Amino acid sequence: MKTKALLACLFVAGLAASFAIASPPPGKGKPSTSTGSNTGTTTTSHGKGHAGKVALCHKTGSKSNPYVKIWVSKNAVKAYEKHGDLAVSADGTCPKGTKPGGGGGETTGATTTTSGP
Repeated sequence: MKTKALLACLFVAGLAASFAIASPPPGKGKPSTSTGSNTGTTTTSHGKGHAGKVALCHKTGSKSNPYVKIWVSKNAVKAYEKHGDLAVSADGTCPKGTKPGGGGGETTGATTTTSGP
């Protein structure tokens, strides 16, 4: 009987210790933002599925919608920039295109998440 009581106490003590030293998983807890030094892009960890991701304006080849905002791994930024993608502007938008009639275009609210170039 003493052995069972001792084992139960050790189990409870181990369980309490694991909760005491555990930290929240990545992407959970307080939001943090850091700015990349060489690209001007922003890496955000805010628990909404974009942890460790960077917002870029992806080149589409369209005149009416030349760029679309995407979220990519911070490790893939250089590869995307080599293909003509740009960092998002300070207000979080991408460059505007022209409407087929020749007028100024509108920035779309389309956002895509991808894992590679």
